Amino acid sequence: MNSDTKNRWKNLAKKLCDIYKDENRENQFKVDLHYLSKAYFFTEKLWYKQFNLLPNQVPKVVMLSEAPLFGDDRSYFYNPDTAPTAFFWSKDAIAVVGEGFADCKKLEEKQFLINSVTDKGFLILDLFPYSLNKNHTNINYHDARKSLYLRIFQDSLEDHLRKKLDLIEKCSIPPLFLFRYKRLKNRLHDAVAKELRSRNLLGEDAKIESVGGSNMSLDRQRLADAIKARVGRNN
Repeated sequence: MNSDTKNRWKNLAKKLCDIYKDENRENQFKVDLHYLSKAYFFTEKLWYKQFNLLPNQVPKVVMLSEAPLFGDDRSYFYNPDTAPTAFFWSKDAIAVVGEGFADCKKLEEKQFLINSVTDKGFLILDLFPYSLNKNHTNINYHDARKSLYLRIFQDSLEDHLRKKLDLIEKCSIPPLFLFRYKRLKNRLHDAVAKELRSRNLLGEDAKIESVGGSNMSLDRQRLADAIKARVGRNN
């Protein structure tokens, strides 16, 4: 891992330590940090690898998610060694690649799934750098009150999301941004939209829509319609 990534994590870890202190969870921070560090370096390496594999390193569609679940099995969309989850089932790729993908013999191969959507300029971007979850950390996104949730986002903004947007900002044509979950849109739409508008990646009156379905599923038709309307499936 390069020095820039290490320095960013050093800053992120310090800010998270301050949050744990303010939440009276300081005694649990050291154990959580060990897990979070491992998750961060693992997922960051995979994300940058996938970004570099985008055609001309230009995303056409960016689906905004919360953070990698990770856990004991290192669950992450860009990890080819873990199976697809409800976050993005193999057949959800039909919305990105086209109807023919459903008949592909390699449909259940995770690496094939990753390659197929990447080749179409589809990129998943997590808004948070920390793999906080109920089973592994003493603070998690689901149970965090609104003020804490926003603080984690704002405190990590400079060393996480803005670094990713620096890459995306170089695109001559701004990509289509979509929230993966309705809950994420409800909590962060204005803050994320402000960041995108400051870089001319989102129009002043434009909204970031959600492609979240029921029971944590992805609304495949909504995703397909959004892509077709904005960039066209065959581009």
